[in-house]
Amino acid sequence: TVLDFKLTRTSADLMLDIKKQDPFTVQYLSTTGTLEYLRLIPVRSTSGYYLLGENITNQQKDFEYHRNMALYNPSTQLPNKNYLSIKLDNLFANEEALSQRNVIVAIELTSFKNIQRLFGKKTGEATLAKVTETINSMLTGFEAILYHVDVGTFVALLLNLAKYQDAID
Repeated sequence: TVLDFKLTRTSADLMLDIKKQDPFTVQYLSTTGTLEYLRLIPVRSTSGYYLLGENITNQQKDFEYHRNMALYNPSTQLPNKNYLSIKLDNLFANEEALSQRNVIVAIELTSFKNIQRLFGKKTGEATLAKVTETINSMLTGFEAILYHVDVGTFVALLLNLAKYQDAID
């Protein structure tokens, strides 16, 4: 049945969407073990509904690739400043979240471009990976997100802290 598939968007009532003949997308694991996407269009018939489907896996992968380019840093796979901007907009729009103890910590790697220039891109990438690992380990136990916003700049957003001293520590 259609309920055996994982929907790519949450719907309050899938059967209502089908009755309205609204198209929807599902994902499933193929027999080869790869994730596949189907775009299904409900069509009313005398005995119920038919679902006409099209495999949109390639289009979905293209979409995810371009979304990731826009929202994630390719070097560290961390969210970038576009993602941070969206997160901050949502935070400032939420009165309850804004009333909590939230902290933004910016971390600048001084002269990081010189490391890349002197030792090459591979060493620069390895340095960024180690810095990412180190900062993430320090954020364990906190409701926090680490962003890679510029070549040598990271931002940690700590949310709902028990006390501000936790961020300083």
